[in-house]
Order: sequence, then C-alpha cells, then structure tokens
Amino acid sequence: MKPKTKYFNKFLGVLMLLPTLISTFFTSTTPVQASTFVLEELTGYYYTGIPVHLGYELTQNIYVLKMDGKKVFCVESGIPENSGEGYTPEAFIHTKKDLLSKIAYYGYTKTKQTHYGYAVTQLMI
Repeated sequence: MKPKTKYFNKFLGVLMLLPTLISTFFTSTTPVQASTFVLEELTGYYYTGIPVHLGYELTQNIYVLKMDGKKVFCVESGIPENSGEGYTPEAFIHTKKDLLSKIAYYGYTKTKQTHYGYAVTQLMI
C-alpha cells in the first residue's frame, strides 16, 4: 500500500504546483512610482569616457541628482532612470555597499559640498 501513497503524493504535489506556476506567469504587475527623481542643477562639469556596461564613448553633463529632495549619486551612468531600458539589476554585496558609502561620505558629505566635489564623487562612484 505504501507505493500507491508515494505516487499519489507526488501527483498531488505536481497538481498543486501547476496552478501556482501558471498564475505567476500570467498575472500582470502594476508599476509603482516610489520616488521623484530630479535632474535639478548643472554642476558645470562633464564626463567623457566609455562606461563599462555601455561599451561606447559617452559625453554627458554632470547634474546634481536629487531623489525626494535629497542629493543622490548614480551607480550606473548612461542609463535613463525613467525608462529603465538597459538597467542591469544587481544585488549589492556588503563590501560593494560599504565602498560606495565611503566614496560618497569622504568625497562629498565630509567636504564643503561644492559642485566640483559632487562631480568628482559621482565619477568615482
């Protein structure tokens, strides 16, 4: 009697898994606007270089980026925030977060917070 119960349990498990997978693939997601991103002011500096993730030369003005009224830094330059096209999601490991935090802290927060300091810090990040 044990073999029948074993096969029945496997069959039941597969039967319950199928609706879950089907509903996961066919449900629609609703985009949520969590923050307001603003390119508010030019720093007066620009960047010309080849970002690693793009692979071609890019020249762009460096703006002071603000999100919800606070100055922020971009971690993947050249990718438009509003469309998300080309953005590569990446889970930051602790050491990378720590390094980026130190660059922002010592490069901008701990300084006189000039446009020059912001531009150099953005390029380091």
